[in-house]
Amino acid sequence: MEIKIQKHQKKIRVLTLTDFVFPNHLHNAIEMIYVAEGSAMLRIQEKNIQMNAGDFTIIFPNIIHGFSSAAADMPPANKLILCIVPLVFCGPYTQTLIANLPVEPYIRREHLPKNISYAMTELAQESFDGQSQTVYSALAQLILARYVPEIPLRKLTTAEHPNLTEQMMHYISAHFQEKITLSDLSRELCVSPSTLSHLFSEKMHTHFRHYLNSIRADYAAQQIRTTNLPITQIWADAGFESQRTFNRVFQELYHVTPTQYRDEIR
Repeated sequence: MEIKIQKHQKKIRVLTLTDFVFPNHLHNAIEMIYVAEGSAMLRIQEKNIQMNAGDFTIIFPNIIHGFSSAAADMPPANKLILCIVPLVFCGPYTQTLIANLPVEPYIRREHLPKNISYAMTELAQESFDGQSQTVYSALAQLILARYVPEIPLRKLTTAEHPNLTEQMMHYISAHFQEKITLSDLSRELCVSPSTLSHLFSEKMHTHFRHYLNSIRADYAAQQIRTTNLPITQIWADAGFESQRTFNRVFQELYHVTPTQYRDEIR
């Protein structure tokens, strides 16, 4: 899946994932995440959270987050159900979701209301059966009705709004297939390279080159999964300067070579 700043407005989307690496990103929808089997590593702003089977969370709008099943010291994430819900489907909870942040965003399995695990499983089933937006909306509303009262909230401060971070991520998502540098990004956003380096370090807990390569690798993984294009064409289209760099980055993120990844998908 290509990672970009998305503006989901019309449809609820449901995905069932078995192997995934989502670099830090943000969008103006909420994101419901339920680990059905195995484990996953979730990053929300400055927090790293290991989620295990039966755990659940909701990512609030415009919050930087990312998650991965690829971690050497964790069991594999065999099934993760992801539901992306535009705010127009959030009904009476919309303003609460926009104006607040959870103190702790996740609910562990032992404390999770049964309605939520049921609804997430039904969302996954509906994604295979018919993808009815009416069914999606009803189940999402049920989850919000059970989740919001369970989670302590705090007001979102002005300093926590993404602004420059959002501009930076938008530029990279639009230009990652090109040859871009931190200096290019600095000129585009009219800020110093040191300011951007600090932003990557403090807000996104990474550095420019690693983030750019993660976006490129994520795009390449999508192409490997969904097309029959030769891998040599895929890494070039993704913006990598050499196959050697592509192979190294891909293996660091997915723990297999691109060829092995395609064979496993098939």
